[in-house]
Amino acid sequence: MIYTKIMTFIIAIQLHDSIIVAADTKKAIQQEDLSIELSSDPILKLHKWKKGIISGTGEYHVISRAVEIFKKFGHSDVSHLPQCLNISRQLRELEVGTHYTQIQQTKLLCSSDTEQGVKLYKVERFDPSEPYSLIPFEAMDINIWLVDLNIEPILLEIQSLYNNLKDYAEFNHPLDWVNYYTTQMVLIFKKHSQQDMMMSPSFDLYCQTSTQNFYGHISNDDDTPTHFRAIIPNSTFDLT
Repeated sequence: MIYTKIMTFIIAIQLHDSIIVAADTKKAIQQEDLSIELSSDPILKLHKWKKGIISGTGEYHVISRAVEIFKKFGHSDVSHLPQCLNISRQLRELEVGTHYTQIQQTKLLCSSDTEQGVKLYKVERFDPSEPYSLIPFEAMDINIWLVDLNIEPILLEIQSLYNNLKDYAEFNHPLDWVNYYTTQMVLIFKKHSQQDMMMSPSFDLYCQTSTQNFYGHISNDDDTPTHFRAIIPNSTFDLT
């Protein structure tokens, strides 16, 4: 059985009035002999739903199927996400067996526009015998999901990001807000990808407030811009 692993590097930020999520685009394929093949084709790890985005780390089919189940049967209620992830994992285990650690460890990240503003949640469990829990992020909090746990090379950049968090309301224009975080993400993703072959320097960026959301891609190479120049007119989900 060959299956796609999501060896994800994600930075998720909960501000008072908005959220920022950045996810790399590396795809890894596990072969029948359990070896890992890194694909040159990028993969989209931010899945849009009507109130925000859903992402995750673990096994691709578990994540994508959980998103599909949630969209069809979740009634736009994030409290149903743990059940959707559990059903998706069980279906995948019926297909390939229960011995894949990556399937067991799959977890989700979700943003949602609520009456209290836009919020970030994670769906995870800390032991296979436990049910999945829906855990809200705290305000002015950063969560980093990564494969290589050695963050020493990017520790200063992470500390700087945390110490200088700014709400959307502190900026005069949405583009200024987006690029404030993009500039910092560019350096973090580039530096960590140099030591972690399981992630890409390129990343997708999603920024959301209670009234609007923006999405863009940064190739993070020497030939393309490392910031966004404009918000595309008549669109609330694209940057260029």
